[in-house]
Amino acid sequence: MLMKTGFVRYGNSRHPSGLACVLSNTKASQKRMHVGRKHAGEQWTDIMGWRSDIITIDERGYGIFPVNAKSVSVWVNAA
Repeated sequence: MLMKTGFVRYGNSRHPSGLACVLSNTKASQKRMHVGRKHAGEQWTDIMGWRSDIITIDERGYGIFPVNAKSVSVWVNAA
């Protein structure tokens, strides 16, 4: 089965950072995901190092997170 999928962790009071994880077992792609309004304006980076993009979370708490073909990217606040 060919697919791309992802999940988010919003963070909590003890671990406020949150993350977005995107996986693909097919071609390179991207996925729009909600990481929470509290992250609006933050710049996020792929800590796996596969992507050099910087993603800015919009005012509604959404980001568009890319992933390479047959890969995984884990996005967190660049700060």
